Amino acid sequence: MKILEWYFFFHHRATLSDVLFRGAPLVSLFSHVEAAGYTVDETWLFFDPQSRGTVVSVTHLHDEVEMLLNNRFANARSVWRIASTEDRIRLPVLRPPVFCVSVCVGLLGWRAYTMRGFEAKLQRNGAERISW
Repeated sequence: MKILEWYFFFHHRATLSDVLFRGAPLVSLFSHVEAAGYTVDETWLFFDPQSRGTVVSVTHLHDEVEMLLNNRFANARSVWRIASTEDRIRLPVLRPPVFCVSVCVGLLGWRAYTMRGFEAKLQRNGAERISW
């Protein structure tokens, strides 16, 4: 299965300003990133590496895809889009420490250990920031 384009959803930690002025719940001490991508036949893969295990959803149903994408766009602080250069999905060989960033960046065959480092790599490699 070849992913044509990847989307990365960065959920940054809520700041005091977010809580006071934007009504954001202070839900986590850490930031989070998750991925979604689609194939040539418009099947979508949603990839969410969580602390208790990775959640993978695969669907081609329009209503389900729309709901999942709307949920991620509504909750993400920034969204990046990049065309895939791989002919198949790569799952990285992980060594501790394993974070959502190191798992998601591994889907592209790269390495990064911080949100800022991953965003910088995306920018250097021609990704488009479509929401912030």
